Amino acid sequence: GADPVQDSYVNYSFFGVFEDMFVIKWPTETKFKVTRIMFVILCFILGPVVGHFVIHGRILRDCLGLQMFSGSQGSGVVSFLTFVVFFEYILPYPINYIESGTASEPITEDSVFKYYQWGKIWQSAACIADVLSITMITDTVLQDRTVWPDWGQSVKRVWNDAYNGWVRVLAPYFFLGVMAPLIIYGLWADDSRSNGLYTVEQILTAHLATTQWVRVLIAAILTMVDITTCLQDWEFPAYTSPADFKVVGTFWSELDIPIFSQLFKRLFGGIKCIQPEFWENFRFRMSGKWLAYLPAFGALGADWWYLARTIFPYEPLKFAHYARPCDCLIFAIKDEDFIRRAYPRGVLLEEWAGNVTFEARQGKEPDYAIHSKFCDDSDFKKYAAFALGIGAGVAFIVLVFRAEYYWDRYSDRVDRDKVRNNLEEYNDEAQAATVGDE
Repeated sequence: GADPVQDSYVNYSFFGVFEDMFVIKWPTETKFKVTRIMFVILCFILGPVVGHFVIHGRILRDCLGLQMFSGSQGSGVVSFLTFVVFFEYILPYPINYIESGTASEPITEDSVFKYYQWGKIWQSAACIADVLSITMITDTVLQDRTVWPDWGQSVKRVWNDAYNGWVRVLAPYFFLGVMAPLIIYGLWADDSRSNGLYTVEQILTAHLATTQWVRVLIAAILTMVDITTCLQDWEFPAYTSPADFKVVGTFWSELDIPIFSQLFKRLFGGIKCIQPEFWENFRFRMSGKWLAYLPAFGALGADWWYLARTIFPYEPLKFAHYARPCDCLIFAIKDEDFIRRAYPRGVLLEEWAGNVTFEARQGKEPDYAIHSKFCDDSDFKKYAAFALGIGAGVAFIVLVFRAEYYWDRYSDRVDRDKVRNNLEEYNDEAQAATVGDE
């Protein structure tokens, strides 16, 4: 009900690079197979190189001076995201020109999935990201014995020390292994409904269905919640990890994956003009703190995409939907033969637009009502809710730079003599307490 697109049986009109690259559109000619493999390897190299040296090193760390990217912090995240951009938005086009001489095929053709199928896939991915975020941030809080040492001492003792630390290591796997499959099963258990077992129509009546501006507002609030998750960290904006902070589910202080650097050394180590140390840039390292907040940042990016590309610009005609004039309730067309003729390649033919109306279809089966409305809401409401979500993202960026400015000039504002006196008093009190205990 919060997203009517989840009930659309129209083919998703955007391409899916991964499945087209390796599965659905895998070429039969050997020369094209070799070309694809070579370009993918090149993408694996160029993506992390540009991410590490240009975006992370030159822009975020050196030019903008952001503490969260000092040294090599955050390099793994930036390199991975840069690779995703290269793979999804750059790689398909040279392959298309080589194989077909055009920019539109075979890799960038429409997806073979429908909107409601992609909806379940994205809901499942969001479920995994959210459960990961909850697990990792809970682990971060319970590992802390520095910032809030007196909070939850008994729970922290069990979490960190019981059975030599194995409770902290194994508990996240148990939580993930139980919660994520249960939620995902609920989404896919009933394929006739877009949200599976979580369909709100079972408990809410039609007059409570959401309108367009309310849906945009819900998406904006979700965005703000994810931003708050990223802001509340004690080490914001640096996201530095204490020396004793461990990666969730492990005894390691850092996630270190050397497989790609070792592979490239073996493959290209004979190239004399490239120093052997260069391949260490492909060694994936990530501290526990960055790893803990990675799902939260991913969920934040997905919320922005969801808000700007799906919820805000929604129009019923694009998705084989139509609204009933008396109460604005949306009906979804389920007749796949009709959709195939009216929406070739996922786009409505203009001459079929008159057939996608309540007057033409009357909400008769197999069409069905969904828990959403599309009324003539005032533009102010919709744009205000949209501005709230986008403004929250802008505010997050502003806060990052404001926090950087604050900490960069912190030492200039501190009275060093006062800090020294406070430290001496603290040490004297600690020594007196120790003597008293003896």
